Amino acid sequence: MKIIRTLVIVTAGAFLLPSPPDSQQANITPTPELMAAAANAASDVGSFCNRQPAVCSTASNLAGTLEAKARYSIKLLYEWANKDDAAARPPKVGAVQTEVMLPQASFQMAAADVVPSQSTLKLEDIIPEWRDPMQVQRG
Repeated sequence: MKIIRTLVIVTAGAFLLPSPPDSQQANITPTPELMAAAANAASDVGSFCNRQPAVCSTASNLAGTLEAKARYSIKLLYEWANKDDAAARPPKVGAVQTEVMLPQASFQMAAADVVPSQSTLKLEDIIPEWRDPMQVQRG
């Protein structure tokens, strides 16, 4: 993985380098020698697996693993994007049922059985009084 990362960074770096002026650029025209060199390179790459079968089998296994991971990740993403929003919304207070799993058995507890809060504060009691931030108290 480090080799691929390094190749990507080097390629991006080479692409971002400034180009030389036209007078200093090598003029490569599609000549028969260039076409022959390209054909030789393509045939060399094509016969690589014949010369190095272990490398090709390892690369094939790696490609299969990466493909399986990509398919699984896309499947999870698709399921997450298309899941029912009803499960994500909080349930209504009257309809809440909680299942408590204990080692011996499971119990059903309705929301009506939950003890209400003992707090007698109202919202107006909790919110602090407004003070002008520009007015400085001097003491």
